[in-house]
Amino acid sequence: MSESITEAQVAQRAAGVAAAAELRLLLADLHGTDAAPEVLTELIATLQSAREQLGGQRRRQRGESWRDFTLFAGARQALALPMVTRIESVDGHDIIVGDATVNAMYEGPPGAVHGGYLAGLFDDLLGHTLRLVPGTRAVTGRLTVRYRKPTPLNTPLRFEARLDSVSGRRVQSTVRCLVDGGITAEAQGLFVGVAQYDV
Repeated sequence: MSESITEAQVAQRAAGVAAAAELRLLLADLHGTDAAPEVLTELIATLQSAREQLGGQRRRQRGESWRDFTLFAGARQALALPMVTRIESVDGHDIIVGDATVNAMYEGPPGAVHGGYLAGLFDDLLGHTLRLVPGTRAVTGRLTVRYRKPTPLNTPLRFEARLDSVSGRRVQSTVRCLVDGGITAEAQGLFVGVAQYDV
């Protein structure tokens, strides 16, 4: 049964997404700043005031999508990339596609995306292939990553994830990261069906 969403909830989500986007930019600026200590001290006071305005942490409310808060692609998650996935048809098969540019906050080797962060993006995108199997609810059972060459920072990346097979409770999918059509890394994921998400 779907839950009705009120106008107030729609407005609250839109404001939350915009605030997360602004904080994401602030984090990137802070990561590379050489501002004077007095500027940073003033910033600390501003941030403390902002936290007081928010009133501390809270639990998600009914009607809010958990996808908005996921670590790697949540629109309301300031640590996530602003990446939106979509379904495209390639060679007669539907695949999940995402476009993103990763900044220096996620650097591993000089000038390249951290391998662990890339693995997390892969896991998230592989999870989106479950959208191609209606009614399926599953969690990651295994993730295998192959790094072919460094994935550059501040460069448009294209991610392509495809569903490979479904057998009972087991779903297998693959994903790859491309730069100008060339593969920098790829992964295979095994997902295992569950009745519900227990935490």
